[in-house]
Amino acid sequence: LALAILEPRQQSRFVFKRIEKGGAAPVRSAAAAATTVWVIGYREVERQTMIRTTNFRDMPARGRFWIEPDSGQVLASELIAGDLTVAGVITVGYEREPTLNVMVPIQMKERYDLRRGPSPVTGEANYRSFRQFQVKVDEKIAPIVKE
Repeated sequence: LALAILEPRQQSRFVFKRIEKGGAAPVRSAAAAATTVWVIGYREVERQTMIRTTNFRDMPARGRFWIEPDSGQVLASELIAGDLTVAGVITVGYEREPTLNVMVPIQMKERYDLRRGPSPVTGEANYRSFRQFQVKVDEKIAPIVKE
């Protein structure tokens, strides 16, 4: 979800600012630890936010991106959103998958704090063994039958 914020059609909804002391990425990402990284903070400023409650109330998003400045690759993302009933934080670490030569998520952590009731609710997912699926399509055009 956080990567959608970087899409050109969504960027105007947010203000972005480079954070000089943004800290280490909060999720596993060897790339973020091994390279020069810019930490870019963001905050949603438009109404009718990207994330809304079931009652259609706005939940403005904010967070950070850890970005390799030379390539523009996102190495980690953080998304924070909340309202009067819940606050959530989703962090994702990304690394280049060598066999596919593409950045993939390797770890996601989620935490939701309910303002009332049991709290927090947490989750962690670790991803590995990426594979590329291929589809082969073959067309054969049959001769036209005249009636």
